[in-house]
Amino acid sequence: AEEEHHKHMWPPLLPVQYPPCDHCGLEMSAKSLPGHLESQHGIYRSRVIDRDLVLDDRESITYAAMQSPSGAWDCPVPDCPGSVQTPWNLRRHFRDRHPLDFVNVPGEGVLPKCPRCDMQTNFANSPNHERSKMCREGAERKAQYAAAAANARALEVEFTAYGETLERVEVFKYLGRLMAMDDNDMHAVRHNLKKARGVWKRFSVLLHRENLPPRVCGMFYKAVIQSVLLYGSETWSLSDSSMRRLEGFHFLAACRMARVNRPRRVRRDGTCQWSRTHRRMTYTKRWVCFLFATTLR
Repeated sequence: AEEEHHKHMWPPLLPVQYPPCDHCGLEMSAKSLPGHLESQHGIYRSRVIDRDLVLDDRESITYAAMQSPSGAWDCPVPDCPGSVQTPWNLRRHFRDRHPLDFVNVPGEGVLPKCPRCDMQTNFANSPNHERSKMCREGAERKAQYAAAAANARALEVEFTAYGETLERVEVFKYLGRLMAMDDNDMHAVRHNLKKARGVWKRFSVLLHRENLPPRVCGMFYKAVIQSVLLYGSETWSLSDSSMRRLEGFHFLAACRMARVNRPRRVRRDGTCQWSRTHRRMTYTKRWVCFLFATTLR
C-alpha cells in the first residue's frame, strides 16, 4: 500500500535557478535584473552583462543561429544563457549583449547593422527603423557603451605617490553631496531621495494633524522637502530612470497633500483610475504640474 501511495505522489519540485547579478551575486529573474542594476548599482541597461567586450578591439564574429525543438531561439554565443522566441528578439539580444558580433538567422542571413543603433535590421521590411523608438533607445545604449569604455580605460591608469599605488575611491562625499568617480549622479539621487522620504514622512504627519489646506502644504513642501531632495542638483546629469524617480516622489507627495488616493493602475493611454471624483483628479493633476514647474525649474 505504501508503494502504491508513492506511485501516485507528485514528483519533487526542483528549485528554480535564476542568473546572478554580476556585481553583488544576488540571484533574480532576468526581468528583474535591469531594475536591480539601476536602483542598487546605478548601472543602465546597456551595461548589463557584456560590459568588458566594449574594450576588446577584436574582429567581429558571425554566429549561426539554430532553432531548438521547443521553438525557441537560443543564443549561439558560448556560455550565454540567452533564449528568445523570435529572430527579431535574437537580433535585439545581440545588439544589447553582444554588440561586436553578428548573428546569421536561417532565412534572413547576416543582415547589416543600423548605423545609429547597431542592430541588425532588414531595411526592406523596416524603412522607418531609424525613426522608431527602438532605434532611439539603441542609440542611447550605444552612447552609454562608449561612455563605459572611456571610463574603463580611464580606470586602467594608476597614480603613485612615493612609489606606492594610491587606492581608488569610487564614491566620496564633497560639500555634503555624493560624487562618483565615473560622473554618475545616481548615488546622489538615491541618497537625497532617502533623506527626503524620511523628512516627508515626519512632516506630512504634522501637516495632516493640523488639517492645513493643500496650498499651505505645498508651500511647506517647497520650503522644507524640496531643499533636502534637490540639494546639489545644479550639477546633476540625470537619466530617464532617475528623472522618473524624482517625478514619482513629487507625484505621491502631491496626492497626499491634495488628499487624493494614489491611482490604482495606469492605463495605456496615460490616464489613471482614481478612487475619488473627477474634480479631485483634475485638481491633483494641476498640483502635480505646479510642483514640477516650481521645483524643477
